[in-house]
Amino acid sequence: MNHRQTGIDAVLSRDLLAYMKQKHLLLIDNPTVDSVKDTVQKEAANRPSVEVEIRGRNLVSGMPDCVRVQSEEIGRVLQLG
Repeated sequence: MNHRQTGIDAVLSRDLLAYMKQKHLLLIDNPTVDSVKDTVQKEAANRPSVEVEIRGRNLVSGMPDCVRVQSEEIGRVLQLG
C-alpha cells in the first residue's frame, strides 16, 4: 500500500507489533501485520475461530520463526487498540 495508514489503523498495527514482541518474542514487519489484520477480519465473518500462522524473526535466537495464534487472541489485541 502506498497510502498512509489512518490514525486508528496505525495504532492497531503498533499494538499488534508490540504484542507479538512481548507475548511471542517474534519480530514482524508492517506487511505481515497488515496481512494478519486482513486475514482475521475476513475470516471472522465466516468462522468464529481460525488459526493464523505468523512468520517473523525470533527475538531470542535471531532466526526466522513461525507461531500459530488463534484469531480470538489477535482480535482481543486489536480491540484494545
